[in-house]
Amino acid sequence: MPTNTTTFTANVTPIAAAWLNTIDARTFDDVQNVKNWGAVGDGATNDTAAIQAAWDAISAVNGTLYFPPGTYLCSSAALDFRVNYTSQTHRHAVVGFGAVLDFSTTALTTGSLIRFGANSSAQVNETASFTMEGIFVKGPHSAAITDTSTAETSLVGISFEYALGLKVSNTVVSQCYKGYTANFSFPVLAQGIMSDNCYIGLHLIDDMTLGQWNACQFKEGRFGVLLQPSVNTKTIYGQTFNRTNLEGNKVGAVLDPLDGSGTGIHDIVFNDPYTETIVYDAFRVGRVWTSGNAATTGADRTRNVFNIKVIGGMWVHNTAWGTAGHMPVLFHNTDTSDAPAGCVVDLPIPNLTSASLGYYRKSDIISRVDISTGGTSTVREESTVEKPFIRFPATQVASSGANDLDDYEEGTITTYGVSFGGGTTGITYAASGRDGFYTKIGRVVYFTGTVELSNKGSSSGSARLTGLPFTKNSTHLASVQINEYSNLTSVTTVPWGSIENSTTTALLRVGGSGTFTALADTNFANNSKIVFSGFYFV
Repeated sequence: MPTNTTTFTANVTPIAAAWLNTIDARTFDDVQNVKNWGAVGDGATNDTAAIQAAWDAISAVNGTLYFPPGTYLCSSAALDFRVNYTSQTHRHAVVGFGAVLDFSTTALTTGSLIRFGANSSAQVNETASFTMEGIFVKGPHSAAITDTSTAETSLVGISFEYALGLKVSNTVVSQCYKGYTANFSFPVLAQGIMSDNCYIGLHLIDDMTLGQWNACQFKEGRFGVLLQPSVNTKTIYGQTFNRTNLEGNKVGAVLDPLDGSGTGIHDIVFNDPYTETIVYDAFRVGRVWTSGNAATTGADRTRNVFNIKVIGGMWVHNTAWGTAGHMPVLFHNTDTSDAPAGCVVDLPIPNLTSASLGYYRKSDIISRVDISTGGTSTVREESTVEKPFIRFPATQVASSGANDLDDYEEGTITTYGVSFGGGTTGITYAASGRDGFYTKIGRVVYFTGTVELSNKGSSSGSARLTGLPFTKNSTHLASVQINEYSNLTSVTTVPWGSIENSTTTALLRVGGSGTFTALADTNFANNSKIVFSGFYFV
């Protein structure tokens, strides 16, 4: 059999020959044309043995396996494009121009139709280069993927194993259980690859780091992309998906780190995903999936999922968001001790309703979800376009720095009231007659409210406003301004109040310049009303 590049390139098109001569001169020692080893490529002749023999001729040296255009029937066995040595740098390529590897009639039900990379982790080399381009793999699946169907086989179309320096482009896998798997392969540069009608389009498994997936399509399956290590001690890190097409899947992408204390899944970015006609959830972050039922979310698995970003994209769902199993992005929501950290989602979906968002609140422009760290983390929504925010936790922790802003909160008050001589016997209030609002910024509390009586009761003595939201400190002076009052007897000047130290009450008074007197029960009627505001320090 001819084994040299000169003899080989005479049998290919001028464009292919020029490309191969260029790449061969740069990196590869040998190029083998599968047809020079007996492959026919007519779609009828079994080419499995010839293809494997061509690869075997270059497996121990750096080289390129070339498929001229044609359909290569591969019905008898899987193809093993792996290398098995440690002393040399791995530089291998599998290249085709319109080549179809047809496994549609194979009796294989497990394993991988094509395996590409090194034999084991002990045989990897950090200066390796594995390249695959222009290959179409047609698997044996025939049944359409439905909500209730099960996999016909567990076959993988192409598996990348221990392939350091992996570059894969313009490849297609169809009609397999999994289109592509990648295990211990990094860095990865994938460009324009596709899976179609596969149960799982792309499955990243163990120790996958630094992957770039550009303009790839994983569509018309059960799960477009699955990030799931085989054990909880492995990690998937630094994967970026740019303009990934996830259309027509039952679920677009799943990030499932498995339960346990492993390193998990982190620093994952989906930029501008395309999610047309997703049946259930577009993304599941930290959720178990079930292959037998795409609608099933399973138990929460959010431990060690962090720094996940889904940004922009085209979102076209085949039903209304918000029904069971129909969410733009589905996060953990039951076990707060394992809440994912640093998850950011920018969804350009206008006019979402509270019912259609499940774990989100409404935003008319962009829905942003930040999942913060900590055992009591909550999911919150905000507009990232018009309203940048500084947020403080629900439970504030005071700073020791006098100039640190460590607290901001707002709230309503429904407990404002009055007392006479410290008593409240028989006092009742009109509907909405004891409400107000407060804002607390650091140590300063601003408040406003209304007290309207329906019965002044029988208590007697000095009148006080009660129910301030925080206890006043014992240092600073503070007063209450009465903005409006009605039905107060024997009151000829505007009343006011002084907030008493270390309390939540204010003594109500009239007069000034040393001549003020306290208001009392005798100044109030059954229908008295005061409207007030003020501020004080805590």
